[in-house]
Amino acid sequence: MLDDRDEYRRAAQTLLGEDGSSVVYQYKDTPGGEPRQIERLGGPLLVVYERVMELVRAHRRLTPLTLPTGQQLQIEDFPELVVREAVTNALMHRDLAVDLPVVVEHSPNVMAVVSPGPLVAGIEPTNILAHPSKPRNPLLANACRVLELAEEIGRGVDRMYREMVRTGRPTPEITSENGYVRVALTGGAPDLHIVRYVAQQPESFLDDTDAMLVLFKLCSSRTITASSMSVLLQKSEHETEASLKYLASDQVALIEPTRETVRRVHPTYRLRPDVVRALGTAVPYAGHTSSDAEQRVITHLREYGRVTNATVQNLFNVKVDRANQILRNLRDRNIIVRTSEATRGPSVEYGTGPNFPPQRKPARRAAQPSQGVLDVESSLSDE
Repeated sequence: MLDDRDEYRRAAQTLLGEDGSSVVYQYKDTPGGEPRQIERLGGPLLVVYERVMELVRAHRRLTPLTLPTGQQLQIEDFPELVVREAVTNALMHRDLAVDLPVVVEHSPNVMAVVSPGPLVAGIEPTNILAHPSKPRNPLLANACRVLELAEEIGRGVDRMYREMVRTGRPTPEITSENGYVRVALTGGAPDLHIVRYVAQQPESFLDDTDAMLVLFKLCSSRTITASSMSVLLQKSEHETEASLKYLASDQVALIEPTRETVRRVHPTYRLRPDVVRALGTAVPYAGHTSSDAEQRVITHLREYGRVTNATVQNLFNVKVDRANQILRNLRDRNIIVRTSEATRGPSVEYGTGPNFPPQRKPARRAAQPSQGVLDVESSLSDE
């Protein structure tokens, strides 16, 4: 970071100088609310970066999750690896000729990192995953990589996408317009079904960005094709098809071609049935329809005689609103009725209603009267 005269280059001044970097950090209770905390930070990039991470950690919220193996996980509202990449990229790839700070807007539900200057020529949000590394400030970017503050630009963005899906959240939204680059992350409560499923997969699956993006897409779409996924994976249709075939192999067993398209060059793919079951309500369109959910509530009522909103939340690992919807559908059809005096809140209980389905009796085995009579008569005569 020294020139031929052993003087500091601009990269060194940014990384180590007193006026090298500036960040404005804002914390809000809601994404559109007034800032509750504003910190204006200035100084060496190394110091500013560390201070921003401290501020983010101070407001961090954790969601506990216990895996079937007994392993306990703490799911961050914003994965630290993703925040680190977003903040470091903003500091080292910003336009140093623009005398404006990097802005970090932080709330429990959304975090946005905004840096001055557009993306480097040739890189767009639509190709940022696939484009080779092309930093605006090569010396500064290399120093940050040596110090392990950041990855190569492609690898770093890959990791951001993977980590967001792994923690049960949408992928980052990256935009470049009006002279700024903005990276927006969605926080809040994670989808624990996705987290639980992904956490039990092999390391090769966890490190596969294509696998994470396909999983993310199929949680909201019944089917995908190479043509529809090539935009999201930022690959050609042929490269995308190769990735989909790999994910459909028995080695990974994430997806499968539909029966109607299995012989096509570019089949239509869907999640395998066992994956749908493992993902639970993370896949709202299949495997967990209203009728399936209602049947489980009915089964619970037969066994315990009562059900509450909290019971439904625990049965399906859903939030209050979704549990209310399931109960409301049953109540509107008189399958269940309210049995508690309380009409609102967690203490409301429900029991069986006039249209509650009767339990099916097991099929009776066909009788063999003649043989039975002979056996009895023989036994009596012997006595």
